[in-house]
Amino acid sequence: MLARFHNAINGVKAQIDESQLDSLRSAPGVTAVRLVRTYHMNNVESVPFIGAPLVWQGSPGYLGEKQKIVVIDTGIDYTHANFGGPGTVEAFEAAAATSTQPADPTLFGPKAVKVKGGTDLVGDDYDADSDDPAKTVPVPDPNPLDCNGHGSHVAGTATGYGVASNGKTYHGPYTAAAITPANFIVGPGVAPKADLYSVRVFGCEGTTSVVVDAIEWAIANNMDVINMSLGSVYGSADDADAVEVSNAARAGVVVIASSGNSGPIPYITGSPGVSDGAVSVASVDSHQSFPGAQITFNTGSVLAINANGAPLPSGALAVKVLRDAAGGVSLGCNEAEYIDAEVSGKLVVTLRGVCPRVDRATFGQRHGAAAVLMINTSDVYPPYEGPIPDVTIPFLGVLSSDAAIPANATSATQFVAATIANGGFRAASDFSSAGPRFGDSVLKPNVTAPGTSIFSTNVGSGNQGIYISGTSMASPHVAGVAALTTQAHPKWDPKAIRAAIVQTANPKALLDYTPSSEGSGLVQPLGATRTQAVAFAEGRGSGQSISFGFEEFLRNLREEKDVTVRNYGDTPIVFKVTSTKTGGVPHTLNLSRSTIVVGPHSDARLEASLSVPVDTVVRPMTTWATRCSRRSRATSRSRRAALR
Repeated sequence: MLARFHNAINGVKAQIDESQLDSLRSAPGVTAVRLVRTYHMNNVESVPFIGAPLVWQGSPGYLGEKQKIVVIDTGIDYTHANFGGPGTVEAFEAAAATSTQPADPTLFGPKAVKVKGGTDLVGDDYDADSDDPAKTVPVPDPNPLDCNGHGSHVAGTATGYGVASNGKTYHGPYTAAAITPANFIVGPGVAPKADLYSVRVFGCEGTTSVVVDAIEWAIANNMDVINMSLGSVYGSADDADAVEVSNAARAGVVVIASSGNSGPIPYITGSPGVSDGAVSVASVDSHQSFPGAQITFNTGSVLAINANGAPLPSGALAVKVLRDAAGGVSLGCNEAEYIDAEVSGKLVVTLRGVCPRVDRATFGQRHGAAAVLMINTSDVYPPYEGPIPDVTIPFLGVLSSDAAIPANATSATQFVAATIANGGFRAASDFSSAGPRFGDSVLKPNVTAPGTSIFSTNVGSGNQGIYISGTSMASPHVAGVAALTTQAHPKWDPKAIRAAIVQTANPKALLDYTPSSEGSGLVQPLGATRTQAVAFAEGRGSGQSISFGFEEFLRNLREEKDVTVRNYGDTPIVFKVTSTKTGGVPHTLNLSRSTIVVGPHSDARLEASLSVPVDTVVRPMTTWATRCSRRSRATSRSRRAALR
C-alpha cells in the first residue's frame, strides 16, 4: 500500500500486477478499482489579452485578495521578485542549498507576503517512470523549492505580483494604463493579490503519480482554487484523479487543469481536466506579431523571424553553413560543429530538428558567431523564443520554402528590421489537445486561454522571465480568473463558479472557433466576475454545457435536455435564447422558449431538443452552440452519431 485517502476519495493507493485486478475487485469491501495515472508536465501581453486589468480597476475591483490558489506542479521559486522574494540569484542558491529543510519563513509560510504555504511530496530525484527503483519512491520534505522551473512559471501567470523594469517586485497600481511592456521585466499575473500555495509533485525532471495525494492536501488545507498544469492523454471520467477532482469540487474547491499538448486529435484531451469537476483549458496564440529581419544574401532575400528579439547586425556578414555527412544543411545539434575559427563573426546556418531549438543559438554564442539562422522543417516560421539565457546574438528562423537561399549563400549583405504578422493569432495553438472526452463524448476542453510563448517567472534567475508554450501556460490564466470570480461571488459554490467562467467565454474572439478544440471560447474575466446568472444543464458532464454524448442509433434520433437558468442577483433578468449551428451532419436543435424572465434569486427552465435524421449520419460529429444573451451562455453538443 502506498497511501490512504479520506478527503477527496475514500480508498487506498497500491501498486499491483495487472493479473491481480479481477481478484482485487471481488475482494470483500472493495467497491471499485480505479487507475492512478502517471502525469507529464504539460503576461504583459496575455493577461491584458483576456481583459484582466478591466476587472482590477472596476468598481468594485478584484485582484484576488484573500483567495487561496494552490499550484500542483514542480514547486515554486519563492525567492523570485515576482513572488515578493529578494529577487537575486544568490538568494535562490542559498535556498537551494537547504532545500530539504523548512524554508525561510519570511519567504514561504503564513508570514510570507505571497507564498503562504505548501509542501514537497516527492523530492528532487523522484521520477515515476525511472528505470532506477530508488527514484520511483517519493521522498517528501516540507520545502517545495522548484528545481525545474515549470511550476514557478505557471504560478507567475496565475498570481505573480509582476517585476517592474527596475527589477523590483511590483505592487501597483494594477490598471490597464500601467500594464505596458516598458514598465515590466515580468508582467503581473491574472490575480496578483491572491495568496499562493505550492504542492510539489514532480522531481527536477520526469513524471509523477502522486497527483491524488496533492489534491488530498488541497482539500485538507481549504484551498479555494487548484491549478494543475499536467495531464495524461485520452483521459476518462473514471480515472482515480478525475473522480477525486469531482469530489474536490463538491468539497468547495474550484479546479482548473490543462487540456494537454497532443494536438488536434479527437478524444486525446487529458485527465484530470476531463473530470466533471474541472475546467479544462485549451490554448490560443495571443501574439499579433513578432520581430523579424529582411535579410539580403548574395543568393537572394528572405524574411526571417528574430526569435529572441536581439539587435540585428549593422553590416555585412560572411555565412557559414554547417554541413552534415551527406553535404546537406546540418541540424547543428553537436557543439563540436561550431569551430571557433570557422564560425567567429559569421552568420551560422543550421536546420531545425532533434535537439532543442535554442541549442543552436547557445552554441553559436559560445563560439563567437555574430548570428545563427535556423531553417524550419515546415513552411511556417519557427516559434518566437523571447530572450534566451546567456545569448545576445540574433537567433533567426526562416520558412522551409526559403531554405535554398541561406543554404547556398556565402554572404549576407544587409539586415533590416521588420515585423512579421502572426498567422496563428487568435487561433488554437497547434499543440492544444482536442476533445471531446474519451468514453462518453462530453464536451472537453471547456474554455480557452493564451498558452503560446507566455513570458513568466524564470526559476533561479532572481527577477527575470522566460517564454514557454503549452496548455500548461493557458491553465493558470483561468486559475487566476477563478480566484477573481470566487472573490466577486463569495457565496457561490464551485459548480456556479465554473459555469460563470465557461458560459461568459467569447467564441467570437477566436478566429478558428471549434467547440471540440476550444470549448465555449476565450475566457473573459470581466464577464465571469460581473455576471449574476448562470445556466445548469441536465445529464452527462459538469452541467456547464449540454452534452448529448455518444449515440448509436438505427432510427431517427431525438433527445431532449433541460436547462435551468439561475439568477443570483437582486433584480429580474430577461434573456433572449437563440441557437447557432457550428457544423456537423444535418440536424436541428429546437428550444422550448425564445425568451426567459428570471426573477431575483430564482430559477427558470427551458428545453433543448436535438433531432438527427438517421439517413444523414455520414460523419461522426455535430455541434450546436446555444446562447443566452446578456452574460449567460449554454453550449449543447451532439457528440458522435454512428450508424451501424
